[in-house]
Amino acid sequence: MLVDLLARIDPLKGTWTDRRERLGRIGAGVWAMNLAHLGVAIVALGAAGAGALRTERIVFMTEGAGVTLPGGRQVRLVEVEHAPGPNYAAERALFEVRKGRGAVQTLTAERRYYPVRDTETAEAGIVTGAGGDVYVTVGLRRDERGWPVSASFFPFTIWLWIGSALAALGGALAMLDHARAAARERAAVQLPPKMGAAPAPAE
Repeated sequence: MLVDLLARIDPLKGTWTDRRERLGRIGAGVWAMNLAHLGVAIVALGAAGAGALRTERIVFMTEGAGVTLPGGRQVRLVEVEHAPGPNYAAERALFEVRKGRGAVQTLTAERRYYPVRDTETAEAGIVTGAGGDVYVTVGLRRDERGWPVSASFFPFTIWLWIGSALAALGGALAMLDHARAAARERAAVQLPPKMGAAPAPAE
């Protein structure tokens, strides 16, 4: 990707004017291809970082208690309330997430019970930030110990979205460039000459 662009620009050859001219001769399709490749590379780095550097803490919390994740992010349980749904009964937990003296972000996590199916599910609460995402789930209260809470931090997850957007943009630009090139080719095809008028009859 980068090697191909450098080979086309050849920054060590000629003057700045020459380099700018070579840069201007690079077609939109080449830029689109490199943009898509860059997006795929960013997605790969984000996925690797999110998987390899993920951290998780599982603790019991009562209202007002909290836990600190690596990197200084603090997760505090504010309150837990009953929140009946259309076909389930739920406990909804409100959490605050904060890093250092930064702004406080809130999220809600739920534990749902479906009586018809006799099953329970955990609905995670998510806070997205530039450095990564915080996922929180809550379980069934255990007497005086409180609620079991799982708090996880996935770094670089925002790069998954950025990389995907760049890859999609590169693909869209490549398709647009291909369509424009096809249109130019069709326009360049000369139409057959019109038949001349019938010769006038001889006198």
